[in-house]
Amino acid sequence: MANWHPNNALAKLIAQWKAGNPGTEVVYTIADDAHPATSDHAEDADGTVDAGDFMPGSNVTDRELDDFAETLRLNRDRRVKYVIRRQRIFAGNDGPRPWVWRPYTGKYHGHTHVSTVQRFEDDGRDWDLTRPTTEGEDMALTETDLRNVAVHVLTEDNIIKSPEGSVNADGTPNTHLALATYVRDVHARLVRLEDTVTRIAEAVADPPSGGVDA
Repeated sequence: MANWHPNNALAKLIAQWKAGNPGTEVVYTIADDAHPATSDHAEDADGTVDAGDFMPGSNVTDRELDDFAETLRLNRDRRVKYVIRRQRIFAGNDGPRPWVWRPYTGKYHGHTHVSTVQRFEDDGRDWDLTRPTTEGEDMALTETDLRNVAVHVLTEDNIIKSPEGSVNADGTPNTHLALATYVRDVHARLVRLEDTVTRIAEAVADPPSGGVDA
């Protein structure tokens, strides 16, 4: 059909995303010839499309797309069929292991893919895109946070020393780290550790046929 359009649920999500991210350049919806007929990007009999690809760009960062996907996971809206982000996927209420990130090995291009549940496609209510803060959850430090720590915590006797042998870009010895550099390095290591633990947990929870040798 020539008059295809996103279903009401997806259209509302796209409108809210664009309103909250002025200058959003692209949210793809309709399938091209490379998509199979079974894709949620394909046009349904009623002329609607059930999936959107929220793309990065000059006005949308990867971090914002990460937060968008995780917010949808935490808020558990019944209209979510599944979401794909950074080679991981989680399903909504009707899918396998609902609301749990799992590895994804299908075709992917670096965006956040959102598929909606067809039976709720006419639900055009506002989506809750406020990220909940759960007990014990570590929130990212802002630049203001980092400056406050540097000003109010560090003293001359409390300097973070660089690893032995560290050098600056010009080759001179680097004797101490900037606080922001140190915090970001630790955060990156924790993210890698969290990803490793998640993959191990997924392998244990869903072992290959024959089980896992002790």
